Amino acid sequence: MKAPPKHSFVDGTGQRFIFLDIDIMLRNGERFFTTFRYKAPVHYDFYLGQWCVEADGLSDELNIKYSFLRNRTDVHICLNEAKFVKRYNLCNNEKNTSIRRTVGKQF
Repeated sequence: MKAPPKHSFVDGTGQRFIFLDIDIMLRNGERFFTTFRYKAPVHYDFYLGQWCVEADGLSDELNIKYSFLRNRTDVHICLNEAKFVKRYNLCNNEKNTSIRRTVGKQF
């Protein structure tokens, strides 16, 4: 089994997720509307032998947040250009590795 995708995380229920920034375009891809942040479930597919990101609920969540887009027919969701969102663990943050802690030292 391969390692899980970079920037994915496990929530409190034990399910793995990844945040994606997905561009939403209007007028058949001519006009940029917004970047939508989507929390996508991730699972390992043993048949394919790789990790898969599920985007089944993407259009439902998009319609909940932007209900006026539901009636438009010229909305394009740019999944092929989706960007992973980095999540930093506060304990293991790269910025904190160079910090030295002094314990018991009085000034």
